[in-house]
Amino acid sequence: MISDALTQALTDGSVTHGRPFNQHSNGVLVGLFNAFLEDHGIDTLIELGAHRASTARRFMRAKRGRRALAVEANPFNHAKFKEQVEARGVVYWNLAVNDVTGPVDLILADDQVDRARGHTKTSNSLLRNKDHGRTMTRTVEGLSFDDLIARAVGEGVLAAPAQAKTALWIDLEGIVDRMLAGGKTHLPSCQAIFVEVEHAELFEGQMAYPQVNAMFEELGFTAVLRDNEYYPRQNNVLYVSRDAMSADEMAAWQDRLLAALATFEPDAATQ
Repeated sequence: MISDALTQALTDGSVTHGRPFNQHSNGVLVGLFNAFLEDHGIDTLIELGAHRASTARRFMRAKRGRRALAVEANPFNHAKFKEQVEARGVVYWNLAVNDVTGPVDLILADDQVDRARGHTKTSNSLLRNKDHGRTMTRTVEGLSFDDLIARAVGEGVLAAPAQAKTALWIDLEGIVDRMLAGGKTHLPSCQAIFVEVEHAELFEGQMAYPQVNAMFEELGFTAVLRDNEYYPRQNNVLYVSRDAMSADEMAAWQDRLLAALATFEPDAATQ
């Protein structure tokens, strides 16, 4: 579990330095996630809520022989980024990951700016974002995580997590609990999950973070690292399978994060 020392260091940095420190903490966490992928021989990445699939593309660039699947629910995003994502060898699917399989309504912001930009905002969801005014819906294909894996295995896109070293990058805008509920067969075989979580109800009807955290723990994962990217409303957490990392190794990774947070230079961040 995340140590009190790490939590305090993040809180102190955010209160004292604000957004520059928060962004620094995110950069450090992403770097450590990539180091984890390398150190633990992760050969398969699944990116959910992928948008332009930056993580999956970076994963494929870093080493040959890897596989990556990126999933994006917004059909406007998928159409815009499909060519550049697939050019990197990433399989890029347009569907929504949900707790059950079947058609689902995606709720999109629909003000004048959204129409001008082609409805490519990253904060759309299956739930209504409380910050959005006018909205519209698009019905999209929905799959549970377990059915997503079954399709990917059946089509030869990926090996099942039990037969590969698999990590996930998740940015699902308020519906992480649904993904977890629909993945009880295959999620426990994954090595690590990098996920954005909310500490305030940003989407109507979303599950609170303590309940989401309990679901991760029930699936065999422990929160090892975190940042304060959008403190205090949102942040990212790196969960690692308890089968993949010992308590001593978890502590060592937290020490690495603490050391990197301490390198923050306020003057450099404002230049």
